[in-house]
Amino acid sequence: MNRIQIRNIGRIGGISEGEACTHGGNLFTNGGSLFTHGGSLFTHGRNEGSIWSSTENAWLLVEGKHIIDWGPMSDEPSLPPHTEVWDANGAWVMPAFVDPHTHLVHSGTREQEWKARLQGASYQEIAAAGGGIMHSVRSLRKAEFSALLDESRIRLESIRSMGVGSLEIKSGYGLDFDSESKMLRTTRMLAHEYPDMNIHSTCLALHAIPPEYREDANSYVRKVTQEWIPVWAEEGLIDFVDIFCERGYFGLEHLDALLECAHRLGLPVRAHVNQFSVMGAVKRAVEGGALSVDHLEELDDADLEALKNGETYPILLPGCSFFLGIPYAPGRKLADAGLPVVVGSDYNPGSAPGFNPFLTLSLSCLKLGLMPEEALNAMTIHAAGSLQLSDRVGSIGRGKEASLLFLSGLKDWSTLAYHFGQIPPLRVMLKGRFL
Repeated sequence: MNRIQIRNIGRIGGISEGEACTHGGNLFTNGGSLFTHGGSLFTHGRNEGSIWSSTENAWLLVEGKHIIDWGPMSDEPSLPPHTEVWDANGAWVMPAFVDPHTHLVHSGTREQEWKARLQGASYQEIAAAGGGIMHSVRSLRKAEFSALLDESRIRLESIRSMGVGSLEIKSGYGLDFDSESKMLRTTRMLAHEYPDMNIHSTCLALHAIPPEYREDANSYVRKVTQEWIPVWAEEGLIDFVDIFCERGYFGLEHLDALLECAHRLGLPVRAHVNQFSVMGAVKRAVEGGALSVDHLEELDDADLEALKNGETYPILLPGCSFFLGIPYAPGRKLADAGLPVVVGSDYNPGSAPGFNPFLTLSLSCLKLGLMPEEALNAMTIHAAGSLQLSDRVGSIGRGKEASLLFLSGLKDWSTLAYHFGQIPPLRVMLKGRFL
């Protein structure tokens, strides 16, 4: 088992609660409404209220895939036998990013639709004309498994090189059993090929109504919830289920059907809601025990109250708002309500064709109203909680996976968001091994 002692770390950020004072180091917090990854960190319950904690001039010991110990350089222990030493030369260290909402597995791109939007067409108008999600469906259905895997692998290589160590990948561009299965198997193959990442698979067969069922959405929902999902669950192809609950797509009765199916099979539910309209889906999802509600560009007081009284994570997707030119979710309002705001990329070919986590971090501050340390929490420990991974990743602590970013040239943690979209000099470690 490899053992690495990392010395002369300028600053470690994102430290788990209960870890910071063990060695009596120079611990401080950066102020604002931040968090010490606390409370329910080592459970699958929702993490409430948090502080981005950090310590200066430190060392960190990694053994195998995990962090074994850390502390100030003034208290550095003698090295265990056969330990590799790596000098960080003042680099700062933080947990690898967690992306809780992606559509990374897809076939082809949609530049022509983007050009149409530049000329004034709306997302809804493009979809009504047969574009949007259905454009990607046609492309996906034609794609061979090997080609889809190759295309997806290239994207995954890029996203991991930018410091994303854990992510969720949705299906939803097949909308028939064989094509959705092809997407889910691609995700599972990626997880097999990249064991140093945590890759979770979400069934989003309820992404849009396929042309075969255009006049009978209820029959399609019954097919998905009563026939397809049980098969995929039995085969171990899915970790979560999801639905696009929006006018023109799926309604509250369809959300109810998915919730019932998921509860029967023991699958956590995620839900695309409130991207374009308020229709009661947030309250219904929260009351139904959904793990997350994603988008939330439109939010009313009843939605906010439901989130405050529930255990559901709010996942915000500023890249989508940026690319489509639609309103941004009220991140500041959600954070001020004490909610554990989560931020994801929404990487997909139609509404968010980008996965740069540093750009997402900047947008979280500039457009969602989060402070830099809040945005870092939203993309690490809170995101990990929304994937039921907070006992393994998302913060730095003894026994947690050594998935880390080593960053140079920082004056403050806010530097990462200040230089919007700029990828800083970094080195990535995933589960104890440098890329």
